[in-house]
Amino acid sequence: MVSENGETRQQEIQRQGRLDEFEPREARAAKGSGGEIIRAGKNTKVSVLAERIIERFLARGIVELETVGAGAVNQAVKAAARARQALEPEGYSLVIIPELVQVSLGHGSQTVVHLTVVDRYGS
Repeated sequence: MVSENGETRQQEIQRQGRLDEFEPREARAAKGSGGEIIRAGKNTKVSVLAERIIERFLARGIVELETVGAGAVNQAVKAAARARQALEPEGYSLVIIPELVQVSLGHGSQTVVHLTVVDRYGS
């Protein structure tokens, strides 16, 4: 969706600084999801992330989140809980599948918490 000034929702969010580390990355080919990973940080606004989860879930039926650190995991889980509440009246029951993933960096590797959000019943 494009706003009046020609910005996409993502560009508007980034410009306003409301969601840190918002840049989605291509999903890992090994997982085969064909989607993008949403990165969440400790300063991520829960309401904005919840909206993004809802949009992505309704478009693809699966949402992948990547977090580093306890604060980031906390924000991502709260956002997923809000998305779950918002989608319950529509008949969806979202669940989170956590996974620890090693990511290679130029100077070593880092463990990230990868959260996959799906409908419990596969609707």
